[in-house]
Amino acid sequence: EGMTVVFTGVIPGMSRVTAQNAVKDLGAKATPNAISKSTTLVVEGEVGTSKKARKARELGIRVIDHTEFKSLIDAS
Repeated sequence: EGMTVVFTGVIPGMSRVTAQNAVKDLGAKATPNAISKSTTLVVEGEVGTSKKARKARELGIRVIDHTEFKSLIDAS
């Protein structure tokens, strides 16, 4: 809750809209595009290391993979 989440890459078995709605249902804000000061979490999909995820790591923003993301939303 209260987080700002950015998605990058493909999340297997889940559309981008579905993923964004899942975090919104948990009280977070999903932003579709760029990493910013307000970003608190980046969810990295199945396609290699993206520029967004790399930038997030450089800025010290937490990056999780799609498997961990699915586990988190399934547990909620």
